[in-house]
Amino acid sequence: MPARKLLGDLDARTASRLIEASSDLALVLDGEGTILEVVTDDAALSDGTAAAWRGRHWSDTVTIESRDKVAQMLAEAEAVVATRRRQVNHPTAGGEDLPILYSTVRVDGDKRVPAQRRFVAFGRDLRPTVALQRRLVEAQQAMERDYWRFREAETRYRNLFQTAAEAVLVVDGQSQKVVEANPAAEAQFEKISPRLVGAAL
Repeated sequence: MPARKLLGDLDARTASRLIEASSDLALVLDGEGTILEVVTDDAALSDGTAAAWRGRHWSDTVTIESRDKVAQMLAEAEAVVATRRRQVNHPTAGGEDLPILYSTVRVDGDKRVPAQRRFVAFGRDLRPTVALQRRLVEAQQAMERDYWRFREAETRYRNLFQTAAEAVLVVDGQSQKVVEANPAAEAQFEKISPRLVGAAL
């Protein structure tokens, strides 16, 4: 049986609970895209950032680069009832953007009367994902820094090893075989062993 038949007679209170349970943040919009209500169980959002969005057009609550996405979602919802998900960023007083992944749904109404149409933008809070991505990037950058420090140390060691006037042998502790010999060692041992690397000490 289609969900419309099963859920078609929901009362407003049940519909509100359904909206709240299905997203981290939901915006109830009129036919023009003005935010009528913000539904969230995040106290910081409902009392702070998102509380100031009521009565404003959705596109006025997002960053400049997100405005086209808002316009596209409203146009798509008008045409096809539900839209694909898009990340939209809201500026905050703290300076860091609030990233939300939205999918917008049209609530049936008379298309010819904007005042009767409603949209619901269901949003998923991406802050945990963004924080995880940031930590991953920081870990990768730290690994790259460590790698290049190792490479620089290895280069300095190679230069010293190759130019040292004293004979230097590097011997494997278990097999007692020579694994590296610098030019000075090869010159000193040339008559005894023409090939030092791989030879037993």
